[in-house]
Amino acid sequence: MSTVSSPKAEAFYWVTIMVPQTLGTALGDWTAGTPGLRYTGAAQVFGSMLALAYWRTSISRTVVFCAAFVLTRPLGAAVGDFLDKPVAAGGQALSRYSAALARLAFVLGCLLLFPQRASSTAHGAVPRCAGARRTWRLHTNRDMTMQLANCWLLGAALALAGAAPLAQTQAWPTAKPIRLIVGYPPGGGIDFAARTIQAPLQEALGQTIVVDYKPGASGTLAAGELARAAPDGYTVLLANTGPFAIAPYLQAKMPYDPLKQFTYIGQISQGSYIAVTRPDHPAKNLKEWVEWARANAGKVNFASGGIGTSTHLNGELMNQAATLDVIHVPYKGSAPAIHDLIGGQTQLLIDAGSVLMPQIKAGKLKALAVTGPQRDPQLPDVPTVRELGLGAMESVGFQGLVAPAGLPKAITDKLAAALAKVLAQPDIPSKFAAAGAQVHVLGPTEFAAFVKGDNEKWARLIRERKLQLD
Repeated sequence: MSTVSSPKAEAFYWVTIMVPQTLGTALGDWTAGTPGLRYTGAAQVFGSMLALAYWRTSISRTVVFCAAFVLTRPLGAAVGDFLDKPVAAGGQALSRYSAALARLAFVLGCLLLFPQRASSTAHGAVPRCAGARRTWRLHTNRDMTMQLANCWLLGAALALAGAAPLAQTQAWPTAKPIRLIVGYPPGGGIDFAARTIQAPLQEALGQTIVVDYKPGASGTLAAGELARAAPDGYTVLLANTGPFAIAPYLQAKMPYDPLKQFTYIGQISQGSYIAVTRPDHPAKNLKEWVEWARANAGKVNFASGGIGTSTHLNGELMNQAATLDVIHVPYKGSAPAIHDLIGGQTQLLIDAGSVLMPQIKAGKLKALAVTGPQRDPQLPDVPTVRELGLGAMESVGFQGLVAPAGLPKAITDKLAAALAKVLAQPDIPSKFAAAGAQVHVLGPTEFAAFVKGDNEKWARLIRERKLQLD
């Protein structure tokens, strides 16, 4: 009895391969909240088992089947990512790891279990269609029974592999210390935030937290290291505006994608930038300084803590908002920029309150405006840029806790809850306020959305001003 192939048989073959790939991944992403965590592998193996139940595979069929498995995976991943949380919130990397494991196990299973070439007998590669109604005939011989049993065993193995990340999530945290990366040297604003939350966050989690300094390239070296770390909850970073909303867009080739390669756990603080000049400058506020700069075109400059820093971009934002062409003078950090501003080599600096407040309080610098939406409680007489008619300059810097993309949702939620508990302690807001920043709590979804908006704002300015690192 010979076998026959028909368009209907071929269509059935491909549908049983492609549909489970797409729907299985989408189901796993949607139900688990973290791609590939629970049901994805099981659904894919179940669909593949159905296909194998109707097909005895030759070597060529095995190759085609495996290729289809690999090629249809991106379609499933795309659907799953679309149904899952926003890209800015992360949650993609783990699906790729689990998918690679599932593909590898499946391909090896196909090659090991079904290497024989099909014959032209009832054991052939295509089910025979019998009678006018062309009904499907399922193979029921001993070999097919063994093949189905092997499929079920393979499915069980993949289900256990898929359960491993879930078990790891439930066990977190273990005795392993949590590494908190700081992308700047000790003594700066980011270090202050890290040290302020370190001890209370340890207590909230019942886990040791070790601060690990990785300074360099305006924080992008640390961010790049975080992007490559395992999404297991044991590596986090104290993030800020520069490396997570500005610096990547200044490079011809982005070192990492701040919207796709990280999981945003929670915002810690927001702080206005402050525009300052020397105390003997004739301008009483930033509007008057802008008029003075316009009258002295070509002779005026502004300082920054380096190319690509928030101090640089705030100066460029002022140039754009006030239609000025004030010359940029970059320094290697805020400290030398402040030194030369006090000494008269430059005329303006727009930097974080945590950096400038000691000099303002000491009378060494004069505050002209704050860039946030409200006046700074420590500088109640200093107007906002919006009050001065320079609303396009409005901006705030942020600090928050970030992890690699693919961090399981359960771990993200635990970290976010612990961070919120710490920031609600009465002494924490006062410590940040004394440093010129305001505690501003945002959860994972809200924080990711805020960072996305900040990325769009600074990336647009960089394009319009044609800024790029040399």
